[in-house]
Amino acid sequence: MNLAKIPPQSKWRLPNYVEMLKEIEKEASGEKLDIGCGRGEVTLALTKITGIDISKYAEWNAAPGKFRVYEGLVPPLVKKYGTFIFNNSFEHVSDKARLVDSLKKMSPRAKIILIVPTTKYLRERYSQIPGQLLKKLTKGRADGIHLYLVHEPRIYGWNFLSEYIYYSDWHSAIAKYFVIKKSKPLDGGRHEFFVCRFKK
Repeated sequence: MNLAKIPPQSKWRLPNYVEMLKEIEKEASGEKLDIGCGRGEVTLALTKITGIDISKYAEWNAAPGKFRVYEGLVPPLVKKYGTFIFNNSFEHVSDKARLVDSLKKMSPRAKIILIVPTTKYLRERYSQIPGQLLKKLTKGRADGIHLYLVHEPRIYGWNFLSEYIYYSDWHSAIAKYFVIKKSKPLDGGRHEFFVCRFKK
């Protein structure tokens, strides 16, 4: 693990990344694919890993050979991987079944590592939003089972529009697609770490 390679914009979360990266190093094997890698915090800090995302980030210039842009939902994999990593990205995949099926066909024996946000993270992150506005944005579904937060840029002015689904019961959600081998809380319960295998 090389923490010096984590982009400066992400250094404020360094303690969280140390905990997460240690778990990934302990569980991952073989060549790794970081799906929805974003700025590339995980890809830059680890070895034997490729990061992919739908658009290129300036931070990739630090190690251009480790990153690839892919178009569309399913990444064009050209080799078998020992581990697929979803670091806060699986919840953003619109057609999860299609993606999981594609990955399974390419590397059926691979491990799958997922780091996902919990409702604790969500509530802390949006605690500054007035209750009525939050209820309106979530369409009244802030029920502890899941919470839709639509058009997040209305609040932060971010340059993308998306629909997020955060589950308080990630075990049931992930078990739809994978066999869960182990899980544990990270970041004081704000995220959960899963190690999975493909279903037979």
